[in-house]
Amino acid sequence: MVMSSPRCRTFDVIRAVRERFDVPVGAYNVSGEYAMVKAAAQKGWLDEKRVVLEVLTGIQRAARI
Repeated sequence: MVMSSPRCRTFDVIRAVRERFDVPVGAYNVSGEYAMVKAAAQKGWLDEKRVVLEVLTGIQRAARI
């Protein structure tokens, strides 16, 4: 398995690994990314559920062939 962190800057790396190697690929948000979304949601700057779904969708798209 290949794990990628921090996720938000490595979509291209996730995609390249997925295309080159036949192994499971994983990615996750580090605590700073999580805290950034939580803080912005608490201030009303963004919709937390929509942002989290977008993050997960991005990871899924990058890991697909």
